[in-house]
Amino acid sequence: MGIRLWTAEPIEPGATARRGLLPIFATGVAPNLGNPKMLLFYVALLPNIVGPSLKCEDVGILAAVILAVEAVVIGGHVLLATRARRFLRSPKIMRRVKRTAGGVMVGAGVVVVSAR
Repeated sequence: MGIRLWTAEPIEPGATARRGLLPIFATGVAPNLGNPKMLLFYVALLPNIVGPSLKCEDVGILAAVILAVEAVVIGGHVLLATRARRFLRSPKIMRRVKRTAGGVMVGAGVVVVSAR
């Protein structure tokens, strides 16, 4: 795989079809819904932190704070992804990224083989 990455030609920026916002959103939401770690965190740890006297309005405030934090964090990821997309549109940059990734993969393979 590393050699294939090293020798792969970069894809032209217009070669991939743009998807709508809804499919992109669903692609981001689906792994989060399928990942039980967050739910287990809230079920296992949160009651010990907030105590048994949690009222409905407290749950609403807590949910609003969690959603606000998630929006800020995910918003930051979106901004970083937008900048990365602009940066990675250059075939020269993509070639460098693929060669670096391919070199790392080949190096990791050499280390695994030599360790046995």
